[in-house]
Amino acid sequence: PDRGKAAGELKLAGMLEGRLLIEPRIAALAAERRTQEELGQLKDICGRLEKAWSQGENYYELDMEFHTFLAGCSKNLVVHSLLPAVCQTIILQESMIRARMGKQTILAHRRIYEAVARGSGSEAYDAMMIHLVQNQERLMGSTSTAEGSVL
Repeated sequence: PDRGKAAGELKLAGMLEGRLLIEPRIAALAAERRTQEELGQLKDICGRLEKAWSQGENYYELDMEFHTFLAGCSKNLVVHSLLPAVCQTIILQESMIRARMGKQTILAHRRIYEAVARGSGSEAYDAMMIHLVQNQERLMGSTSTAEGSVL
């Protein structure tokens, strides 16, 4: 087996695990603390992400913008120090797996946005958890079938 690829997969698995630990709570805080103006901006990011996807454009930068902006809505200053790892995970996923989740990502972001719009921390938490687990399952399935390796 390719040791470099295996190391990359382990790193990505660890980063995904870290995201599962922090991002659902970030989404919950964002739902509870966001302003109306921020909600409008989050909706705009979702719309731009959806448009890019529907036009066949690469949308991972908008994906990162969504997660970064959501973290800002949490009003937790420590969270900003964790954002580079979140963005690095998205970039690493993009480089390891060419086939993005497309419609699933769009729907997941919409569910997260809607929970934030309702101000429901628990719904935002759950929606983010589902989104991240879907990403993790897709990644594990893709890497384990690619060369017989498992994360």
